Amino acid sequence: MELDYFAPDLTGERFHETINELRKQTWLAKSELGYFVLDREAGSFFLRTKSATFPGLRIAEMFGVEEGPLLEEMRRNILHINGDGHRRLRNLVNPAFTPRAADRWRPAMRAFLDRLWEPLEGTGRCEFVGDFAKPYPSLTIATVMGAPLDDAPKLHEWSNLIQRQFDPHSLMNERESIERACAEFYEWAGALIERRRDDPGDDLISTLVKAE
Repeated sequence: MELDYFAPDLTGERFHETINELRKQTWLAKSELGYFVLDREAGSFFLRTKSATFPGLRIAEMFGVEEGPLLEEMRRNILHINGDGHRRLRNLVNPAFTPRAADRWRPAMRAFLDRLWEPLEGTGRCEFVGDFAKPYPSLTIATVMGAPLDDAPKLHEWSNLIQRQFDPHSLMNERESIERACAEFYEWAGALIERRRDDPGDDLISTLVKAE
């Protein structure tokens, strides 16, 4: 079966309807980009197998990302690095994301929920995505990284833009914004790393600096 991924009308509900119809007929669909795995069990298998590699740099090649901050991000991204290089990086960061490691951040995480709830208390309503789901993760990520909480909104904006590198439509239509977000994030991260070299703390960036 074939999927016309670049069809102009393949958006929103139409996209979900098309995928659901294909799923009833097959577990694998072919497109100009490659293959789409439609079955959950098969998808889980391919995500877990060590025989598969992530096609990040192949995406760069297909869409002509040949220079600039986005290519630099793609080359450095742990998702795009395979084999021993990937295992080395995973071994460095994995201890920061175990259940035990997460426990020490829970007081801060609960405090963020209280902080986000405070201006809403007594109003009788809220818009959950905007009031909680969007700001909460970036506050937690900033804390784990050892970054100022005031930078959390920028982290949210950068991450939303940078992750669009995996969406062909965005790569074709928002390339300039994605490139700019990569450049701004690397400049910000470089400054944070230098601060942690001079003043290490109990955070992920300090741990990685020590490992280096």
